[in-house]
Amino acid sequence: MKPSAKFRLFALAVASTLVGGLLVGAPQQSAQAASSVTIKKIPTVRAGYTGKAKVKPSYKSGKGVAVSSARLTVKKGRTVVKKNATSASLKPGKYSVTTTLKYRNSTLTNKNLTLARGRYLAGYYEGYPTGGFYTPGDCKVVSVDPESANPRTAKLSCAVRWAVDDRNIDRFFGNAETTAYVETIDFGEGEVYYQFIVEGMDLFFNESPDTNKAEDFVGYTGYLQAGMTVEKSISNSVPVLTYGKTQTAKRSQKLTVLKGRTCATYSDFKKVAVDFDQPSVYGTHKSDVARILHGAGVRNSYTDDGEGQIIESRYYRTCDKSASLYVIFENNWSYAKRYSK
Repeated sequence: MKPSAKFRLFALAVASTLVGGLLVGAPQQSAQAASSVTIKKIPTVRAGYTGKAKVKPSYKSGKGVAVSSARLTVKKGRTVVKKNATSASLKPGKYSVTTTLKYRNSTLTNKNLTLARGRYLAGYYEGYPTGGFYTPGDCKVVSVDPESANPRTAKLSCAVRWAVDDRNIDRFFGNAETTAYVETIDFGEGEVYYQFIVEGMDLFFNESPDTNKAEDFVGYTGYLQAGMTVEKSISNSVPVLTYGKTQTAKRSQKLTVLKGRTCATYSDFKKVAVDFDQPSVYGTHKSDVARILHGAGVRNSYTDDGEGQIIESRYYRTCDKSASLYVIFENNWSYAKRYSK
């Protein structure tokens, strides 16, 4: 960091020739729909300092509803401004907007399913595989070979669950039998662990396995990676998620986009955080400064030392014509500001 350039700019006198803008949103209003989705009314909005306001579909879907498409068609008078778009950037004015949703309702139906012998169960780090089997690694020891056996193996019973849908709803399906290899790990000083390895899944047991205790619990130390082999098929009735036909919901409305404010007040100025020593940590990014002060500002000076430090000073338009406002940035982060009259 080269503070000399920062100090020079910090000491500069300021003039007041400025430009600006603002994005202000009105509170949302909702409307009732006679279906499992509700298309909300898009509220009156104000254009930002860029001269436009971005609008997009607003809706709420019920439980078990899959929305596949949400689109807007915007008209100004008889002229189509945007057709079948996911969003629209609009200038100040009055518009007609039609929001169209395509969605499907879902139902849960119990079905008899079988997990066949020899199938592999895949583990997932987060979330469940929709409409599939998985095991969280909850296994119990059924039997274990004596220490003299080579290789030493153990029979495990592992819980299998059925992932109903992508909302992390699942149901217990049954217990799968599988084989694990047993390794003894001696950490010294009497600390011995027995590691059970199932198809790349490491399971730990910190006491000597006892064949007389069929309910000994084996807790896994991570998520399944390679999965496991089922040695005996299991069957059960499980809920299966099915979706109906695609349906369409529409709502038409009038929309007003108001002209935004294009000048900064002293209250706005106070919202810009600055820090001389660590602007990238405690300062405000230039894009956020433009939003707060309702304008991109006008560059007054620019210095690039060629070694990664860029110093820039920008003036911003004030609502009080007798005032002047500037902000100084280091690598796009504010480190100094001034408001004077």
